[in-house]
Amino acid sequence: MFFNYVFSQFIYKIMKKIIALTTIIYLLLASTITEAQVEVYKPIDYFNIGLKRKLKSELLKEQRTINIYLPEGFDANDTSKYALVILLDGGAYEHFISVSGIYQFTNVKPTNENSKSIVVGIENTDRIRDFTHPTNQNLEKNKYKTAGGAATFIQFIEKELLPYLEDNFPLTSTRTLIGEELGGLLAMDIAFNNVTLFNQYIVVSPCLWWNKGALLDAAVRKKNTNCNNTTKVYIGVGNEELVPDSIAAELSLDASTIIENLQFAICPQWQLHYDFMPTELNKTALHQGVYNALRWIQSLPPTKR
Repeated sequence: MFFNYVFSQFIYKIMKKIIALTTIIYLLLASTITEAQVEVYKPIDYFNIGLKRKLKSELLKEQRTINIYLPEGFDANDTSKYALVILLDGGAYEHFISVSGIYQFTNVKPTNENSKSIVVGIENTDRIRDFTHPTNQNLEKNKYKTAGGAATFIQFIEKELLPYLEDNFPLTSTRTLIGEELGGLLAMDIAFNNVTLFNQYIVVSPCLWWNKGALLDAAVRKKNTNCNNTTKVYIGVGNEELVPDSIAAELSLDASTIIENLQFAICPQWQLHYDFMPTELNKTALHQGVYNALRWIQSLPPTKR
């Protein structure tokens, strides 16, 4: 029995040493793995695609953020000039990154000034307020409490944003405005009523149903005679209703009818392109639309879908 006791104590001490050694090895390995993970996930450097600027707007009485994509090879000190693209819904978590990527991807004609563009995205603070005029429709009044500030927002673009960009970046005379849904409504508002601000429009699924189609009706009655024959207007629509279900029975704005009104009743000199995208929904049409628009603007053959 004494031998058994001694032997058991010997085995016990060996096992304690093995466990202790195993623990040390485990802790060393864990420390190495943790350090490796920290090294992998630690932001050694940041991947930037542009600039972020803050503008204090006296007109809007608030500070606005703009995101600026600069094309490859941009150098403020050389003699190159760049086309300007204003993107509505242009926040970092809205459409700025994806649309900037499309502009980078479509740099396929180096001689075309559209292929070297500075994209400026305007981050939203209240898109309902900024993109709409006042409405007479009770349904819209009740649903969109802050609506009606488009006139002031357009002044912000004209009197504060564009002068700032012209003062700080070497720009050509090409000005493009991109908007979808309510942003598309605002883009068409500017196209109808502020014809000198932009000469290219990329409009996707515009909410022209707003205020029972008042914007389009007013434009048809006005019949603008100050249109520029170099202005290009792309309108892309996905395979989905353009109007909310609740007012679809009251108002049907078929996109082809919109184009017909634009072409023959409002600005006959405009170069217009209507693009129906049957495989896209209202919520997925923007990026395909921007890509298609740039191919049309740059006079490239359409891609097969």
